[in-house]
Amino acid sequence: LSDAGLPSPRHKVARSVEEARAAAIEIGFPLVVKPADRERGEGVCIDVTPDTLQSAFEEAQRLSPGQQVLIEQQVEGVCHRLFIAFGRLLYAVKRLPIGVYADGIGTVAELVAAECARQQLLPPWQRTRIQPVDALALQTLEKDGLTPQSVPAQGRFVRLRSIESTAWGGVDEEVTHAIHPHNLAAALEAVAQMNLEVAGVDIISRDIAQPWHVNGAVINEVNYAPLLGGGDISRKYLDEYLDRLLVNNGRIPVEVYIGGAAAWAQARARWSEIRHAGQRAWLTSAAQTLDAEGEPVPLTGGLFGRVRALVLRQTVDAMVLVVENDEFLSAGLPLDRVDAVHGVDDDVRSCGPGRGVADTSRLERLVRGWALG
Repeated sequence: LSDAGLPSPRHKVARSVEEARAAAIEIGFPLVVKPADRERGEGVCIDVTPDTLQSAFEEAQRLSPGQQVLIEQQVEGVCHRLFIAFGRLLYAVKRLPIGVYADGIGTVAELVAAECARQQLLPPWQRTRIQPVDALALQTLEKDGLTPQSVPAQGRFVRLRSIESTAWGGVDEEVTHAIHPHNLAAALEAVAQMNLEVAGVDIISRDIAQPWHVNGAVINEVNYAPLLGGGDISRKYLDEYLDRLLVNNGRIPVEVYIGGAAAWAQARARWSEIRHAGQRAWLTSAAQTLDAEGEPVPLTGGLFGRVRALVLRQTVDAMVLVVENDEFLSAGLPLDRVDAVHGVDDDVRSCGPGRGVADTSRLERLVRGWALG
């Protein structure tokens, strides 16, 4: 990030208390101390001072598989997660630590107890990680000038941890439309530098509506596997994510030709046109299937089964189908709609007893309705 001219916190790797002290002197207090190779916020200590540096280092090193600890510049602000998908912002949230909103009436202890009780009424997968006031909560409350007996003003957010983390949980507030364009540009460039299609960019900022170069915000993390759909805000954007992910709404072009040998000849000519245009088109009837290279591919089943099999293959960009019997009258249509239907002739065979000439008019009505979806 630094090499790309993007805002990032200064840090150094320490493998001993002595190295940690030297890094702290160079960077300056207060500091963030954390394992270099853990996740979920485990082992992260903030507001580290000269008095707490050793204990923070030892805890982080204890949790680090590689025994490496980051001594990092502490930046004022709150973590904001920008979910980037396919070169654009999908949504963004302000990630507050686990806590409660005051109502101006109840004490902190009462608010927390009420929220804990409310969470227990929810299904386990919908509950937050809030718990009764504990030692970490007391430390955080003290930093904010509160006690369990305090009655905060209505609407004030009372945090019970110093930071949001996956281990402790948190409270999200949507800020999708509040991000300054320079902050979004920095996040997009960070994702592009790492050649990712999907990423969660965490920006620590006092105000995400202000540009990073004005208020000293930094990119704290680029997460290559961000959680999508884990909360109410995130779930709102699932449809848009899928729209971006699935080109043409996840569909490929499908054209249908009805008839016998003449239909096969016309379908084959159309198949060649599509292939020459650069698409990996496949041609299939109930009896034979040709891949994008013109090679025959043995498949089980009739046309219904072959079509259902081909739409599952990632190597199929388009399909041309030849309906040469009335299988669909009994089996149904293998897709909900197609792009075009061409009636070539009546040389369509019946799949029923005797296997004579099929009722082409009935079959064509069914298949032509297919193109309308």
